[in-house]
Amino acid sequence: MSDSSLNVSPNTLHTPTQGQLMWHMIKLSCPIITTMISQTVMQFVDFAMVSQLGTDAMAAVMPAGILVFCFISFGLGVLVMVNSLVSQSLGRKRYADCSAYAWQGIYAAIIMGVATLPFAWMMSPFFDWVGHEPVVAQMEATYASIGILGIAPALLAVVLSNFFNGIHKPTIGMVAAITGNILNIFLNWVLIFGHLGFEPMGIAGAAWGTNMAAVTQVIIMAIWYVTPHYKHKFQTLHTFKLDWTKFKRLMWFGLPSGLQHVADIFAFSAFTIFLIGRQIDGDGNLSFDPAQQAAHNLAIKYLHLGFMPTLGLGIALSSIVGKCIGEENLPLAKRNARLASQIALVYMGLIAAGFFLFAKPMAMAFTEDPMVISWSVKLIMLCAVFQLFDALGITFSFALRGAGDTHGPAVIMAVYATIFLIGGGYWSTVQFPDAGAVAPWIAATIYICMLGLTFYIRWQMGGWESIDMTGHEPVPEAETEDVLPEAEQTQTREPVMAE
Repeated sequence: MSDSSLNVSPNTLHTPTQGQLMWHMIKLSCPIITTMISQTVMQFVDFAMVSQLGTDAMAAVMPAGILVFCFISFGLGVLVMVNSLVSQSLGRKRYADCSAYAWQGIYAAIIMGVATLPFAWMMSPFFDWVGHEPVVAQMEATYASIGILGIAPALLAVVLSNFFNGIHKPTIGMVAAITGNILNIFLNWVLIFGHLGFEPMGIAGAAWGTNMAAVTQVIIMAIWYVTPHYKHKFQTLHTFKLDWTKFKRLMWFGLPSGLQHVADIFAFSAFTIFLIGRQIDGDGNLSFDPAQQAAHNLAIKYLHLGFMPTLGLGIALSSIVGKCIGEENLPLAKRNARLASQIALVYMGLIAAGFFLFAKPMAMAFTEDPMVISWSVKLIMLCAVFQLFDALGITFSFALRGAGDTHGPAVIMAVYATIFLIGGGYWSTVQFPDAGAVAPWIAATIYICMLGLTFYIRWQMGGWESIDMTGHEPVPEAETEDVLPEAEQTQTREPVMAE
């Protein structure tokens, strides 16, 4: 045996066919995509229910929801790295480490959720300062202040779902999400309109319904987390201690990911709140056009049809890439990333065609206001332009995340958001006031296209191959299932193909 052969992992000797890769990716991504679709459907129904309250409510719910997501986004960006750390631990057959990283994520979620609570009392003065129409500003403040109260359970749900995604058991997160989303729709019907003896709460009812749905998801996944199989194989009740080494590792890779989310979401929030519908009259007075704001919100809802399922594919890819790296099989990680990008391009290409062909009927499905329809058609057509670039950006950003490459993408996202989305959006709004919301949306289109190309190039350059997420701990010679006796291991093991 030559010396060079000692550096070859046994896992690289197994080369699955393209069909096997496709089947494995479909099997892993379908539950995650189903989860994302269920969330998109829930958001559509939520938006449709709120839209029955009038144009003002339609104009209010998106900026308020985005602002709440700004507070969630940092924690979300940090905690999605639980998926990468868990999947790499799974690939290295360190099963107890999988649950240990989940526990570190749980502690981080609680800390971040509690830290955001004081901001709930700042929403009313904030939206008064923004300068939206008084009725719209009041609705925005109501929705946002209630939404902030639900950040902690929302982040806990993120941790647990990423644990199950990381161990390649996404069906559990899917069941929890679908159950929570169905409950959300029911609670919206009860609370927004005042059924079953409840007083109508309007837009506040939508926010409370979302919070209670998040709590439900956490309860469902927590129960599953401590069932015998996971308790035995992954030691879920024995790794609950705060492990500073693992916690710091989660923070090292998670903080840049969180900042990447913050840069994107805060930039888009500023874009939505300060640029969409911006008008200055002859006397220099600033105002915002509710019709353009409503059209923007409607276009974003349809945009979710494109990127939500692709996000699900990206999450699955992140888990697959992480497991391949844990197994020291980099060629397989590259093949999976290429396959996922091809699937995403085909899907989002079809979405783009649908946007081009059916923009007007799509707008008319939500409103009869001719001004809202007119603006919506223009914005939906712009959505079609960047779909393929968005497919590249989503796919390869998740592939990089699965490999632990979070620092560079965070800088790229912050720089591009500042230059293209905010800088370009503001410049185009001022220079072309007659273009209305179309002007900043063109800047947003350039931003998304640049991100897609840059993340694709970064993956191809291969710098991620030298990143070490788990400390170069040696891969065990055999699957030991931690400290369990052999008989108990056999009783609690699930089929290997399920992984």
